Amino acid sequence: MSLSVLICDDSAMARRLLARSLPEMPSWTINYAENGEAALDFLSEHSVDLLFLDLNMPGLTGFDVLAEIRKQDYGCMTIVVSGDVQETARERVIGLGAMDFVRKPANRDIISKVLTTYGILPGDYQPASADSPSVSAGNERLPVFDFSDAIREVVNVAMGEAGSYLSDMLGTFVGLPVPKVVNAPFYSLPDSLPWDDDIELSATSHGFKGRGVAGEGVLLMPTKELEALKDWLGVDQVPSRDPLTGTLDDVSELLLGACLSGISQQLDLPFNHSFPVLLGHRRKAVDLLNCQNKAETVLGIGINYRLQEPPISCYLQLLVTEESIGTLVSRVAIISEELKVEVSQ
Repeated sequence: MSLSVLICDDSAMARRLLARSLPEMPSWTINYAENGEAALDFLSEHSVDLLFLDLNMPGLTGFDVLAEIRKQDYGCMTIVVSGDVQETARERVIGLGAMDFVRKPANRDIISKVLTTYGILPGDYQPASADSPSVSAGNERLPVFDFSDAIREVVNVAMGEAGSYLSDMLGTFVGLPVPKVVNAPFYSLPDSLPWDDDIELSATSHGFKGRGVAGEGVLLMPTKELEALKDWLGVDQVPSRDPLTGTLDDVSELLLGACLSGISQQLDLPFNHSFPVLLGHRRKAVDLLNCQNKAETVLGIGINYRLQEPPISCYLQLLVTEESIGTLVSRVAIISEELKVEVSQ
């Protein structure tokens, strides 16, 4: 059976692992697109039978790509493979014409089952063992990735789970941009935040530990938006001595706990985290983080959640000690089975 397949994902690790999860059908041809724009360019010039499409990408999102596919009537079958597991996201992609939705991380059994369900594979198809060659095994065109790309993808999957919990709690759609990963001095962290330097913020902090990994999770929100969220929820719904701090603590507990749980499941690395500690309200980021004179290098992973209604944003910053990076590299190497690289600067 001849089939032209396009895999679109901004993560090279995700593209590679999905290609290696496809069934062993050597007559299939596999091509790759690293963003929505590249996918649409390829579709405009080539015939594609099956598109595997990520949702959360810089530039054009998967939602944008689906809308353009329908507009241009490209006619390819599309399976969305995403870490955004909000029910609203699933409903939107099906409404835009996607054939199915598969949550990350996908494996060969899951992909084969979906392809069999829709008749792309024969009904009597039996997936081979995970150790047998896939359609792309040995293909020199398989995407190559580094540690930064890999940890970004791990966190991307974890933040999708956390975003789904937040969406359920607040009854609203949560936008999930691509996580930002930096390996930089502690004092430079305010530069990575999505707000101007003079914006007044509120922040709370949790310490966390795992086997060989230690760090801090900091949730930051513009104080005015935190006040709006508090009012929108209603004071009676925030069981805390201080409604403003209580609202911040509740969101922080939910996001950090769910995000660490998602990372733990993927890396087989259990975490414990402390209760939230208020860093302050109505202060600038540099003062909240107290980082002016701290030159030690940290691995910073920033996740910017955006609520659709009310229009509010919050930024979860995971700060991992430099000594912990070796453990993370080794855990990522296990799940990828082939990652042997240094941390990107």
